[in-house]
Amino acid sequence: MEGRTALRSVAALASLIVFPCYAAAQAPAVAQGCYVPASGTVYVIGAANAPTACASGHLAITFQGPPGAVGAVGAAGPAGATGPAGPTGPAGATGPAGPNGTPGVSGYLVISSPITVSSLDVISAAIDVICTGGRKVVGGGVLINLPSGITIFESRPQLTGGSYRVGLARTGPVSSTAWGTGYAVCVNAAP
Repeated sequence: MEGRTALRSVAALASLIVFPCYAAAQAPAVAQGCYVPASGTVYVIGAANAPTACASGHLAITFQGPPGAVGAVGAAGPAGATGPAGPTGPAGATGPAGPNGTPGVSGYLVISSPITVSSLDVISAAIDVICTGGRKVVGGGVLINLPSGITIFESRPQLTGGSYRVGLARTGPVSSTAWGTGYAVCVNAAP
């Protein structure tokens, strides 16, 4: 009988030794509080929004137990106000030069040349107003002195690009020489 009692005492002692080790492995939560003898209630101290010490006549106690489960994530708070603008940053480095653009036009020049239909047996006449200095024609026209009885039958740039062609023709009897002036608008342009 005495052997059984001693065995139980050893088992009880072993349980006291093992339990703290198990509890330590679980990292128990520890909190400080106070017991109120008059009401039998307790309250926590040292936590957020809690007293820092027990009131007079209250008994200090320690709470110890396994940590509680992780609480649910709270709702997102409202967006904060927009902050002030930051200072202007330093100027960036100068970028590389861009490629050369397409050459434009230059050497604008208007050239004129007279044209006549001088006798009754000549019905029409045409001339080419030629650009000089290698310029290209970009426009042209013709001015006539007898709008009655004379018509412009040709007014166009030549396909070579270096001249403008104008032509006048009689549409009926004219008592005097019909004449006009052909014009070519010329410029220097890249090919």
